[in-house]
Amino acid sequence: MTVGRIPWSKAMQYGAYFGLEEPMLSHFWTIVASMDGGYLEWMKNEHDRHSRMNKPKKGKAGSGRYSRT
Repeated sequence: MTVGRIPWSKAMQYGAYFGLEEPMLSHFWTIVASMDGGYLEWMKNEHDRHSRMNKPKKGKAGSGRYSRT
């Protein structure tokens, strides 16, 4: 599963299935798109944070516990 924007067509199908009609469908899309954008931003920030946390530490080569000296 990949992370990406919710397609407009899928949001409209969902809204119509639950009985929304114009102009509520337009408002529904505005809300869904806004929430989706916020979620994607949060996911990007989480990914960046985890990437920074898991980045190998810089140090001298061979300066670890099992160095060959």
